Amino acid sequence: MIQMTRGNGFLLGYTPSQNGILRIEIDIECSWCEHCIQTWDEFGWSNYSAYTREVLSVGILYNWEDPDLGAEVRDETFVFGLQGSGDGESSPGVVYLVPAGQKRTIVKYTNISLLAGIGVYVYIGTEQQAWALLNDVSCNIFTNSAWFVTGVRIQTG
Repeated sequence: MIQMTRGNGFLLGYTPSQNGILRIEIDIECSWCEHCIQTWDEFGWSNYSAYTREVLSVGILYNWEDPDLGAEVRDETFVFGLQGSGDGESSPGVVYLVPAGQKRTIVKYTNISLLAGIGVYVYIGTEQQAWALLNDVSCNIFTNSAWFVTGVRIQTG
């Protein structure tokens, strides 16, 4: 089995002006979006199942040094990626799933209510994920993507 997750992100300081959940609107723009699943049947009885995807991660931290999120907002898959399965004789190959320059807006809500005047850090990041289960199959699987966060709007809702 192969499982890969690669991510990056940043923190924004925010102090709610009133009690309530946060509405976080994130604008992202694609610079590059390449996904690959290439397989080769080795010999004998073979099979595989694999996928790639990209998710937007959003969370709340009360202390920027804390390794655990205080409130996690469910990850949002924004590139569903490739899927493949079979005996390894055929696979999707290299695919550029999103053209450079394409823009997307994703809206997320926190799962807890925050208190007015208590500062928090909002984490925003992207993750590329790949997974494969192989039986007697060689596999080249990866995601190679770059997304720019071009805007973030946070408000108490």
